[in-house]
Amino acid sequence: MKNRRLPKLSAFSELDLLGGVCRQRDSAVASPLGLGPFLSWMLVSLSLVIAGCSGDAEATAPSEEDVLVDNTTAVEVDLGEFSVTIPESGSNSSFVLDFSLYGMADGEFEGTIEEHLEDTEKRVRNKIVIAVRKLTREQLLDPTLAGVKTPIRDAVNEVLGDMPLTSVGFRSINLSQQ
Repeated sequence: MKNRRLPKLSAFSELDLLGGVCRQRDSAVASPLGLGPFLSWMLVSLSLVIAGCSGDAEATAPSEEDVLVDNTTAVEVDLGEFSVTIPESGSNSSFVLDFSLYGMADGEFEGTIEEHLEDTEKRVRNKIVIAVRKLTREQLLDPTLAGVKTPIRDAVNEVLGDMPLTSVGFRSINLSQQ
């Protein structure tokens, strides 16, 4: 069986955008309509926009029941920086988790949640360290960090009581194995 050379599949090759002008470098490839590459691109874009705008507007509009209006705002609270050693059961190795943590709470608690966190800072930090030390290897290695965030959020909410965090996040996080 002979090896055949396949033609290029694109209509244009190596386009330069210099000063808002589009030039075609490979003159052997021509526009399918005899237009320049920029005009061809504009024509395709315009046809896609027109095709996307056609149709029944009532069929695509959401009903009142589908629309959820959220007038509350969220407030971000700093929970500090941590370095926690987590022993791995059944081996002589351990993980070290270094992270900077923040929490999100409903905006109605702005001001009061910061004061409450200042008053209970040592309890909150202790709860976070205990929650992190209880994490399993699978939770630590989960790329979404859901298995790490949820126990931390729940631990902080035990202390906060009626001003719970809705979520926690990491400004920075580093996991190393020793």
